[in-house]
Amino acid sequence: ADLLLSMGFVRFLGVLLDPVMRPLFRLPGEAGFAVALGFTSGFPMGAILTASLKEQNFCTSQEAARLAAFTSNSSPLFLLISVPVSMLHQPQLGALLLAAHYLANLTIGFLLRFTAPPGRQIHTTHHLLRTAFSRMQQYQMQNRQPFGTMLGQAVQKGISSIVKIGGFVLLFSVLLSLLEATNILQFIQHIVSIPLHLFQISPQFSAALSAGFFEMTLGAQAASQ
Repeated sequence: ADLLLSMGFVRFLGVLLDPVMRPLFRLPGEAGFAVALGFTSGFPMGAILTASLKEQNFCTSQEAARLAAFTSNSSPLFLLISVPVSMLHQPQLGALLLAAHYLANLTIGFLLRFTAPPGRQIHTTHHLLRTAFSRMQQYQMQNRQPFGTMLGQAVQKGISSIVKIGGFVLLFSVLLSLLEATNILQFIQHIVSIPLHLFQISPQFSAALSAGFFEMTLGAQAASQ
């Protein structure tokens, strides 16, 4: 993903996706890159690419905030295998989890478009592909780097991201243990159980829901138990 950004492919993709992203989400076409990889690769790809798009001025701060709100997703493998197969032992639930998760995020993205100022008009052209190639070549001329440099930066960023993710999972796991030891988690579970009771959902799920607020994987594991 970082290599594609550095090589200007996102500029190429932005021209092609602009007629789709502008009407649906009031976002630049380049944002479609974060949408595609956020939905197919899972956490934290959407957030990382959104930050990269903002750093390279492909989108504004306001657009980046809206983009991150609906592209920070679980991966298809997590929704189709990890939760239904490994945790719940019911593979048939995978499609339901995938549909609920992705449709909810796309709905959020669509609704957030109404908080954005009216965007620029979309100018469709008969030479869309030619324009896309031209924009990519222009970007490459302005941001010329050796391939080895781009590759090294991409690997370094990838390793850094992996370490950060593992660190945050451990951090919230320890935090949950501390909250449980001090009975604060039990208080949170009691508060969460009130709306569950109103919707006639078993209050036992309050433990999983409370854990899921802090770290989703831990919440899903608690739900399966």
